[in-house]
Amino acid sequence: MKRTPLRAAALTLAACLFAAGSARAGDIKWSYTWNVLTPPGGTLSQGKSSIMLSDELGVGGLGVRSENNTVVQATNFTTLSTATTPDVFNKTNASYVLKMTVTDKQSGDVGYFFISGYLTGQLATGSATGAGGVGSFKNTFTSALLQSQQIGGHLYTLDFRSSAFNPTPFSGVPTPVADPSLLGTENKGALAGYVTVNDSTNHNAPEPASLALACFGLSGCGLAAWRRRRQA
Repeated sequence: MKRTPLRAAALTLAACLFAAGSARAGDIKWSYTWNVLTPPGGTLSQGKSSIMLSDELGVGGLGVRSENNTVVQATNFTTLSTATTPDVFNKTNASYVLKMTVTDKQSGDVGYFFISGYLTGQLATGSATGAGGVGSFKNTFTSALLQSQQIGGHLYTLDFRSSAFNPTPFSGVPTPVADPSLLGTENKGALAGYVTVNDSTNHNAPEPASLALACFGLSGCGLAAWRRRRQA
């Protein structure tokens, strides 16, 4: 069959559109857990007050199942205080280190991220006042907020900076409860990051829409050149 310039352009366009559609072939499945490494046992204590940081292990401790890009909750805060005079938390007594374990489902490979920081504020019965203002604590990160590593065939990037995807990486420390039987009933504060996952061999590939537009342009240029030759 004779391949005319018009047919060749059509085949080129079809191939490009197929490539654009394949640029993001399939979902990237992975799972994660967060563990509190510091403080031991996950409890920051000062005087008669405590701040508890939770592990985030998923159902049955098997990890939180995820696909593609997502917000990841690193820890929840709960508080307890029987102090009538505020207990002061600062870098010396309220530092934390959190470990994120990521499992890439396709390869089975595992990678680790670490986030550290400290809280500053005061706790007393029925109140939480500190550098962040009445009813809140201030959080200061001491680790890099943007971390990347290849796990299996994918590039994972953990971002704890404030963004449109994760506007509040630190959502505060809740008001404490004096009665231990009520622990956990108050609103929780939290730390959360945002994970971006890409094919590590193709994470700089153009967006499918951009690739399709480029193909339209190439096809049009080919047809224009053919018409010029026929008119010559």
